[in-house]
Amino acid sequence: MTDRTPFPEVWGKAEVAEHLGRSTARVAQLAHEPGFPEPVARLRAGWIWLADDIRKWSAEHPRRPLATDRQTGTGSGPGSTGT
Repeated sequence: MTDRTPFPEVWGKAEVAEHLGRSTARVAQLAHEPGFPEPVARLRAGWIWLADDIRKWSAEHPRRPLATDRQTGTGSGPGSTGT
């Protein structure tokens, strides 16, 4: 067996979406917004991010309630019932 340098945990769009609780389409949008972590690789199969970069970004950018949350009263944004 050979000694290997530990490889950092990396995520593709699906893993980022799951972590953020968003769709892969939304991750694609976020990837182009200022402040979103830069991918460490751009492969033909998709972009790859360091998991730690995404975790840090998500901790610094709490998820805002969706419009559907406000309509059902489950969120805390404008128009919600605050429940």
